[in-house]
Amino acid sequence: LGTLSTIDRLNLLHEQTLLAQSGIISTAELLPLLKAYANETNESVWSIMSLAINELKRFVETDDEAEKKLKVFVKDLSNSQYQRLGWTEKDGEDENDTKLRSLIISLSIYGENEDAKEIASSLYQKYTITELDPELRTAIMAHAVRNKLDDAIVDKLLEAYKTTVNSELRDDIAAALTSTKDIEVIERSSTLLKDTSFIRMQDFTHWFVWLLRNRFGRSFMWQWTQDEWDWISSTFKGDSHYDMFPRYIAGSLVTREQLNEFVSFFAKLKSEVALARNITIGETDLTGKVEL
Repeated sequence: LGTLSTIDRLNLLHEQTLLAQSGIISTAELLPLLKAYANETNESVWSIMSLAINELKRFVETDDEAEKKLKVFVKDLSNSQYQRLGWTEKDGEDENDTKLRSLIISLSIYGENEDAKEIASSLYQKYTITELDPELRTAIMAHAVRNKLDDAIVDKLLEAYKTTVNSELRDDIAAALTSTKDIEVIERSSTLLKDTSFIRMQDFTHWFVWLLRNRFGRSFMWQWTQDEWDWISSTFKGDSHYDMFPRYIAGSLVTREQLNEFVSFFAKLKSEVALARNITIGETDLTGKVEL
């Protein structure tokens, strides 16, 4: 890999990830390939590496031992860049490193890097969320939410979401809250989805998809989606993204049981011209995912 250009390194990994997604190669083959990227310094390439890691995460959701091993792998993979970049911007630093830092720190926290976890905890406790580096804020807040660093953290973030006029901060708060491991927080968040005075219509998709993709609340949110479909339909039918809802949903589900429920639920909705094509695409994509 040391002899390949940046674009060739990116394309190689992207192509292999697509081949794994389609079942043409084993997803396990991504592991030794990723290991060869341990000294990668380009943010665009690391973005594809992160996508490949997300593919691997699918296979360890229900296997604690395998998940621990994947976390160790990710920690080792990201360690050289974590050591190189640290947490603070250096004088004369280029944009690539500034953007890469947040990704590396997120991966390091996922990999249970103790130094990264300790610093994230310290920064959350020392500063208000508006004082945190915007590039690192989501990773820090998500770490705080998942580890319940503050008993009142959910209340505080929801209040900040309600009062801030900063759209980027709102997105960061939503991303942090929807990363929770606590089903009670997921259930509480779901009650806000229909409150358009709290979650604006243009922000609904972020909350909805992030909650649905959260493995700790996926089953709950899939049932919520079915129960609340009439509201979703009446609220977003005139929206330009309404047709994408079947794709969003299919992209978040993972089991054969959920596939069967998806097919059954959307069968009656195929008569809607706006939805028919994406229902079929979502069904195909989900079927391939389940088979994989």
